[in-house]
Amino acid sequence: MRRFLPFVFLLVLVPSLAFAQEGNIRERNRDAERRGGDRGRAGWRQYPEHGCIGGSQCKKNGTRITIALEDAPVLGVRFFAHDSVGTRADGKLNVRIDDTSVASYVDVQRDGKRHEFDVDNVRGSRLVISTANDDEVEVRDIEVLYGSRRRSNDDDDDRGGYGRGGRELRDEGGCIGGDECGGRRARIRIALRDRSVDSIRFYAHDSVGTRANGKLRIRIDDEIVSYSLDVPRDGKTFTIDGEGKSGQYLYIEPAEDDEVVVKDVRVTFGRD
Repeated sequence: MRRFLPFVFLLVLVPSLAFAQEGNIRERNRDAERRGGDRGRAGWRQYPEHGCIGGSQCKKNGTRITIALEDAPVLGVRFFAHDSVGTRADGKLNVRIDDTSVASYVDVQRDGKRHEFDVDNVRGSRLVISTANDDEVEVRDIEVLYGSRRRSNDDDDDRGGYGRGGRELRDEGGCIGGDECGGRRARIRIALRDRSVDSIRFYAHDSVGTRANGKLRIRIDDEIVSYSLDVPRDGKTFTIDGEGKSGQYLYIEPAEDDEVVVKDVRVTFGRD
């Protein structure tokens, strides 16, 4: 009987220790989740920032909501917005990540709706949702869809998603310039990563706003490729010789204080 007791004791003790160890592991995992939250994980992340912006009744809150972004590529942005504040019902919003336009002159309904925009692997420090005209807009339930934050020499984490050896990079473009699309400071920025540019191709029109004086400046870093490109109201496809220039960024920006819509930007690179 005395010999049997130690054996029984071991049978009880070993599973108890294993169970306790498993419980400790689960607790450490929960602690890690509490400390780290959802940071670093791909997927949608909710942000608490919200409020009424713009117009005469909400001007005390400013004209924009700014959100600090994680160090990961953004794949999508969504939020709920309505224009039931004030007597007017003409609320419009601009959405951008740093200097990259996500959506311009978004029409906000009086009763409100959820707006969702695809974003093509853009990295940035802040998301900015701002009023595009002088009318109040209420914004809430802001969410950002992140991709994997993994970086490597073979991956291109900038817009377009093409690898370092890729011959073409694309950007969906947007509306820039003028009173309705962010003014002279609005621009489209595309990361080049010091690759030599063969050509730049895009479609542009000037059918936004009352004026018809849209002009674009194209540059690579501080080197001008096209100083003042005249954009017709009905639109046109432009193909510009890159002349093998290289740099960190390609900029497409207003050359005059007038709205221009730029779409389907394609940058073709030479073989390094």
